[in-house]
Amino acid sequence: MRRALIVLAILIIATAAGAAVFVAASPSPEFADGFDAANISEERWQIDAAERCVMLPDNEHVRDGPRALKIVAPTGKRCEVVPRTRSSALSMFVREPFDEERWYRVSVFVDDLGNPEFSDDLGDNTIVLQWHSSPDRLPQKEGGRGPPLALRIHNNRWGITYGADPNLKSERRIIANKWHFIGPVETGRWIDWTFRVVWSYQDNGLTEVWMDDDMVFQHRGANAYNDFRGVYLKLGIYHPVAKQTIYIDRVSISNGG
Repeated sequence: MRRALIVLAILIIATAAGAAVFVAASPSPEFADGFDAANISEERWQIDAAERCVMLPDNEHVRDGPRALKIVAPTGKRCEVVPRTRSSALSMFVREPFDEERWYRVSVFVDDLGNPEFSDDLGDNTIVLQWHSSPDRLPQKEGGRGPPLALRIHNNRWGITYGADPNLKSERRIIANKWHFIGPVETGRWIDWTFRVVWSYQDNGLTEVWMDDDMVFQHRGANAYNDFRGVYLKLGIYHPVAKQTIYIDRVSISNGG
């Protein structure tokens, strides 16, 4: 009831501010893009990148169409893009919905991992995909929890990290610290990743991951934080342990398959 009343209030405020608000059975529109244009479309993507990142559509390695997004990230830098699934005004209040079946598909080509040293520290990893949390604006800011779901590379192995918290206010600590390792990273080939997720901070959550045609991870139960706005997808390279290069293609977000 509390969440429903807040949603209603936000829709009223957004409408009054001149935002185009459409009430429908599904609050999140279909999104699909393959970076086929010569430049990244800022109407479809928000760029979140540090200096010295290389991020441009390129035709050297493509999964489909004329181009894919090439990303070259220096050690320790953030070189990511965020799909714009709704208007900027509305995205300030509402992101990925809770309790709905969502499908995320993205093709990834790992071109060069650099030469990182082997590390026993799980913190020495590269994030390729992450569903970033949206901390509520509480008197004492939440932070440092980690994305509730992420695809990472650690010691040249693919891994999924995940975590959840049903509390309205999370502690300031890494919560999403569970790992599920998938297998070695093969450079020089495309992998089609598929994620089927029902976001929930309660027991009805669902996370399923396919690597090409093989299911490699399944988790039933809580998979999110108790934040009003929900999560949002970020793609690219985050905090790599060496200078690394990947390509991204065929990104889509949809409801119910």
